[in-house]
Amino acid sequence: MDLKLAWADPNVALFNQVLSYMDQSLEPCQNFQNYSTKYAKWIKPPTRAKFNTMLDELKDQDFEEGSLEGKLQRFYNICLARTPSPYYMEPVQRLTLQELEIQHGISLSKYIEFVFDRTVPPSAIVHVMSHEFLERFKEQIRSCAYYMTAYLQLASNLLYEERILGPAKVSQYQSQVEPIFKAIRHQIITRLERNSLNWTTSEIKDLQENLNGLTLGIGGLPNEVNHRQFVTNLYKDLNFTVEDDYDSAVLKARQVLGLKEEDELVGSLNQIKRSGNIIVVPYNLLENLAFDLESHDLFKITQLGIQFVIGIQQMILIALNIVHESYFAPKSKFTQIQPSFSTKTLKQLSFLRLAQSYHIQLTGMPINEMLNQLTKLPSFVQAFNCPNLR
Repeated sequence: MDLKLAWADPNVALFNQVLSYMDQSLEPCQNFQNYSTKYAKWIKPPTRAKFNTMLDELKDQDFEEGSLEGKLQRFYNICLARTPSPYYMEPVQRLTLQELEIQHGISLSKYIEFVFDRTVPPSAIVHVMSHEFLERFKEQIRSCAYYMTAYLQLASNLLYEERILGPAKVSQYQSQVEPIFKAIRHQIITRLERNSLNWTTSEIKDLQENLNGLTLGIGGLPNEVNHRQFVTNLYKDLNFTVEDDYDSAVLKARQVLGLKEEDELVGSLNQIKRSGNIIVVPYNLLENLAFDLESHDLFKITQLGIQFVIGIQQMILIALNIVHESYFAPKSKFTQIQPSFSTKTLKQLSFLRLAQSYHIQLTGMPINEMLNQLTKLPSFVQAFNCPNLR
């Protein structure tokens, strides 16, 4: 189902998505993995297209030397310039630059100016050697947008906040994510107080203080500082010279964030991570129908909850149950009223969404083991009325 469709009620769209991932011919108590996730699939976050548009606009603007935007533009152009030239061949077509740009839907004037250090007017005749090469170049533009948002992540996120989201949307995300974070942190602290692992009093106190000291960073940027000043200061010593090629530019960018491994780069774009005392929530997870203002609380907590638990304590096997308990705890502030849009009970819907979120977001994790553990929980048995497991 295409979630870009303009649904009148986002909850109906989200519930239909849950159903589309399921195989309801199976029994949940016997084969919950396939019952809940057989047809689950990853959906490309809309942030990608928005970042592409933002960066495409960025490369055609003039900025002061040494400015944050200028550094982003320079890295982007260096990345674009690494596209290999095709072997010499006879021209297959002669077009004006403007005609070529219209035909392939890309802007080439600034790219040509950067590579050849000369301005080419739209009326200039260009010799097209290979249309296939231009299609590959379009792919290169998309990949450069990805590398920009990865290697210069905080700078890209700042521009995304300022140019795409705006202060109201950023504040809206903060107000929706904060209660989820607090509820899950409270549930983890509650489990510590039960002391099922026989920790000492001092160990429990240290862990509780550690948890209470955690704060949220939406888009990786700290809450209680001026984001523009923070990011400008972070990248103040980053400078790209005319001698820099793509590899040297990437090395400089990685050194700013201290990225040593490639998986740090990829994971930080799609997963909640802990950085010191900050729990970083990427925009890729928030640009989702679950965070529409009208969406049900259950969709919000099941979208982020598992990753919050793993990010806070690295506890994978009990993550799903902690999120479920956080929502349905006796003093929970989340609504417990059965919604009209769902043919599943709230507790059933919780387990379905958790299983699907886990399956889609955390590929490579042991889903069989996780869901087998899940079906043994008393709360699961009760939710799906599994008589043979009582």
